[in-house]
Amino acid sequence: MRRKLSAVYAMDETIEKLRASYDATAYESIPYRQTHPDRLAVVAALQGIAAPPFEGCRVLELGCASGGNLIPMSEQLPHAQFLGVDLSSRQIETGAAIAGELGLANIELRCLDMMDFPPALGHFDYIIAHGVLSWVPRPVQTRLFEIVRDHLSPGGLAYISYNCYPGWRLMEIGREMMLYVGGNTADPKVSAGRGREIIRLVAAHPPNQSHYRETMRTLQKSLVNESDRQILHDRMEVVNLPLYFWQFMQDCKAHGLGYVGDAWATVDPSVDLSKPALEIISKISTDALDAEQYSDFFDNRMFRSSVICHEQLISAPRSPAPGRFAKLYFAGNPPQTPAGLDAEGRAAFDFACGDFKVRVSDPRPLAVLGRLKAAAPAPVSFEELRKAVHQQVPGYFDSPEPIEALERLIQTYHRMGMIELWSNAPDFLTFKVEEFPRTTRYARWQASHNLPVASLKLTAVDLDAAFRILVSLLDGTRNRRSMMEEIMRRKDSPDFASWPLRNRKEFEEALEKALKIIASNCLLLHSNPAVSASTGV
Repeated sequence: MRRKLSAVYAMDETIEKLRASYDATAYESIPYRQTHPDRLAVVAALQGIAAPPFEGCRVLELGCASGGNLIPMSEQLPHAQFLGVDLSSRQIETGAAIAGELGLANIELRCLDMMDFPPALGHFDYIIAHGVLSWVPRPVQTRLFEIVRDHLSPGGLAYISYNCYPGWRLMEIGREMMLYVGGNTADPKVSAGRGREIIRLVAAHPPNQSHYRETMRTLQKSLVNESDRQILHDRMEVVNLPLYFWQFMQDCKAHGLGYVGDAWATVDPSVDLSKPALEIISKISTDALDAEQYSDFFDNRMFRSSVICHEQLISAPRSPAPGRFAKLYFAGNPPQTPAGLDAEGRAAFDFACGDFKVRVSDPRPLAVLGRLKAAAPAPVSFEELRKAVHQQVPGYFDSPEPIEALERLIQTYHRMGMIELWSNAPDFLTFKVEEFPRTTRYARWQASHNLPVASLKLTAVDLDAAFRILVSLLDGTRNRRSMMEEIMRRKDSPDFASWPLRNRKEFEEALEKALKIIASNCLLLHSNPAVSASTGV
């Protein structure tokens, strides 16, 4: 009994340390595209699973911080209900004040310890736990899985992200050094500074061991773009418990949950693997889950964004693999450069996406990429892509095989990050600059408070001072002329120092260019009154 009481006391003490840490230094509360119900619905669709409809759905976020991820969702989907819970009363108070200021009636943010999650809260169609699992003690991890098991609706989807091995083994080296020099410091800023400095020093003066030198340099590079808050909570928090994928799946199975797929919204890590590596994984894997773990071994993966559901949904009959893209939408505009002629004398082009480059001369993939480029950044349907290919190669789709080939092509480009998948084409979002441009209330609030702005596809958009002022003006009451007049009233502000305010034609061109950039970042709402009424934004 004494040992059991000691264990409970130790966990309570850890929870209090976590609560104090987040109250003292609030986590950066920003939107995460991979947590959006649309993204989770795409992951499910690729596995032949139908996601719950967004209209009227219930969404729960565990560890919601101050609502930076949940508030923009609630504004987009006014007929859905959103509940966010967090251990930090400071963050909840901040988020609740923002939601109240915006007049959002469909969201509640509640200060709550997950260990005390009330059964009466009912079921949710989507449950989100981003950046939680690895940063809580083991009993709380177990409780998180219990909450998903008990509160996820029968056809619902849950998202859980976590640090994973083997990749996080390297990060642990840096974490332990940072905790040694800064873990006992009362001042958070001093702690983060000391953590950065020890990594910088070790990276600058490594012994003649190439593997250790490269590890430390990699660690240092990873800290360059991280804020003090990220360093304190992601790397130096009192708890950090990474998992192997197989351990994560043990927890899922113990709670009657099954794996759907990964929601990471950019490049699929497995595309880094060579063809021989993929062949080896295929040979030694006993099933798809086994292959996932082997892929992590080969890729040295350090983070996962897993989508799970009730186990019976995994074992139920699903739609056949061919045709799973038919109801999806696609967007993409990878940079394109001419690359001469191929062996058959056809014009070739290089399409780049991050570290990847694809040389294409076949008219079929060129037609797909060309159609996406013409529509960018708006998403287009599978049928539109099929028509684009048919125009280039008439008669190509006279049999089912070409449809399957088109799906494989889309899947390949998606895994490389060249094509983004949407479960639908949202009618409240416009990519054209209308006469009276308008963005969301939350985006205008963020812009006026000098914060990164949440886009309508749930990404954080960093804007300079002039762009933030412009976004704050986009309430649907101003046309270009009135915007120019407002900017002219601020002409002496250094924020517009680079704008050609004294040349009207150039000023008009600069404003139009800025508005198009804002539109391309998915920040503008459709002005159609019917659409506005249905979205509430």
